[in-house]
Amino acid sequence: MKAEVMFASINGIQIYYQKSGEGYPLILLHGNSQDHTFFDDLINQLANQYTVYALDSRGHGKSSITPKLKHSDMVEDIAYFIQELGLEKPILCGSSDGGVIGLMLAARYPGILSKLVVCGANSKVEGLKAWFVNTMRFCYSLSIKSKNPKNIVMTQKLGLILDQPEITKADLQQITVPTLVLAGSRDLVKDGHTREMAACITDHSLFVLKGETHTSYIKNSSKLCTVMLPFLEYKPDSISE
Repeated sequence: MKAEVMFASINGIQIYYQKSGEGYPLILLHGNSQDHTFFDDLINQLANQYTVYALDSRGHGKSSITPKLKHSDMVEDIAYFIQELGLEKPILCGSSDGGVIGLMLAARYPGILSKLVVCGANSKVEGLKAWFVNTMRFCYSLSIKSKNPKNIVMTQKLGLILDQPEITKADLQQITVPTLVLAGSRDLVKDGHTREMAACITDHSLFVLKGETHTSYIKNSSKLCTVMLPFLEYKPDSISE
């Protein structure tokens, strides 16, 4: 399916996005060091039911590079994007950092979304497995020492993993939108952290995909759709007593 390719002037920067399909609006947010193409296969499966907006976050893909990367700025980017395009209570599906942004957006702007799907998100650095954090810390130190101007953006992205997010229990309790929390049983996020985080969200569903890694079930999007589509299509008020 051919996508419309556009830029939106958001929050003083340019955000690149692709628009595909027709139907209820659904925003896809990729993870750290990825871009909208991460969702190519998933878009093909969703575009027959939804108008899919796949964005490049600031500092990623074709969107503007900024002096610093902060989740809080990325949250404002999405809030502005929804307002700028006049999207009425879109669905948001975020992978990894995209899920972090989704959680923060739903907490900060109650009522802005109709449903939220987060895949492999963490609410704090300590929620990530130690071996992964140590690896990122080593890569960050190498990037700093290289003093190569080309490494500036990568250093920012590694720093984002090591310093953020800092989503509190109180923040998660502010989320009122129906939320599907997903993770792989072999995720980079600790299983206990995923469950603890999900439990703080009043209207949540939790599903851990057996044998899957941080992103494998998203790249093999039929596995994601098997869980996500029933959640998106479920309407409590349509169920008779």
